[in-house]
Amino acid sequence: ADARAAHEEERSRLAAEVVELQQSLTGLDHRAVQAEAQRRQLQTQVDSQETAAAQEVAEVVSRAEEAEEAVRRAEQREAALAERLAIAEADADRGAAELRSQLVAAEKRVEDQRGAPSAALALAKDELSAT
Repeated sequence: ADARAAHEEERSRLAAEVVELQQSLTGLDHRAVQAEAQRRQLQTQVDSQETAAAQEVAEVVSRAEEAEEAVRRAEQREAALAERLAIAEADADRGAAELRSQLVAAEKRVEDQRGAPSAALALAKDELSAT
């Protein structure tokens, strides 16, 4: 009877231990489910942050490309303006040279016209004196 009581006591202790282990396993299962849910939530956050970062990088790259294009267009405009300025300066130099030439010719005509009446007057005086 003692062996049977000891056997029953051992069986009861083992049953209690099994119940305790089952409860522990249930707690572990519950924690595993919570950990998996948390892992999924964190993965969703990481995915979202990666998507946002990729979008931000794409926007920065796009703005950089737009800025490079604007610089290229500005350089082209600057080159075109420099070319037009060089042409305008050359035209101005030619115009100034032509005006200088016209001025010299006009001064010569004025000089010639000033001398012409004096010569005509002297000739007329000579003719009057001769008569």
